Amino acid sequence: MKRLVLMIIPVLIYGMMLTSCSSDIENLTDDNFVVMETARIKAANVENGGRDIVAVKAIITNMLCLETDACRIEYEVATSKFKTGGFDLIFSANVPDVYLEPIFVDKGFTASDNQAKIGYVYLNAFDSAGNRIGNFEIMSSMSNDNYWSVSYVYADRSFTMKGKTEYGLEVDYSFNKGWNLIYYSYGGAHYYTTQKPLNVDFKCFFPIPMRCGS
Repeated sequence: MKRLVLMIIPVLIYGMMLTSCSSDIENLTDDNFVVMETARIKAANVENGGRDIVAVKAIITNMLCLETDACRIEYEVATSKFKTGGFDLIFSANVPDVYLEPIFVDKGFTASDNQAKIGYVYLNAFDSAGNRIGNFEIMSSMSNDNYWSVSYVYADRSFTMKGKTEYGLEVDYSFNKGWNLIYYSYGGAHYYTTQKPLNVDFKCFFPIPMRCGS
């Protein structure tokens, strides 16, 4: 399946993580510890957030090839201290084109602009020595097989992509130029959309840290 739609591969690489252009803020409640805006994310009381974490960086990674880490180039779009169990990231307005990857329109999908490029944001955790020790994930749950997760994506232009593949992957994207949110449904068939699901609350989780380089 070649690179299986560049919009999806980053989620598989880093594990379960990322209308989308609305700047409305989610209301914080006792069961919702994350605030999501189009170009900002603020988290409090992160579940499993350890004392080893001192900083959070929002990073876009472009894998120019898959053979070696030397092919990886990264662009930091925001940074925040991690304190009292939370962080506040405000993303840069623009991302240089070199850090974005062209979309791959899989069989069964239709895109309004096949030349569009995107970049996924990873919410990386760092310790006091500057080592990357894991990544945060924004999800509705970590306790069952039917859940939603969300990622931030930068698009170099406005475009849409819709359709379903023969192996059951379905997408319904409507991107604006700039920052967007993608929501992923994991419940049997995989469904990816830029439309916020109704009646779903999200939390910020820090899974078991994995040492993945400095």
